[in-house]
Amino acid sequence: MAAFGDGHNDIPMLKMVDTAVIMANAMDEVKKYATHMTKSNVDDGVAYGIQNFIEV
Repeated sequence: MAAFGDGHNDIPMLKMVDTAVIMANAMDEVKKYATHMTKSNVDDGVAYGIQNFIEV
């Protein structure tokens, strides 16, 4: 399982998965839950994260 997040409301979800991908535009407090960091939302960070951090 993987999850993508950038805000405080995402923390519980990020803590439940092995692959927690944090957006570059995430709040600093949320970044500490990252196993990976991807590009920002406006730079297609989710697509980049799937291509680079998720094993298919």
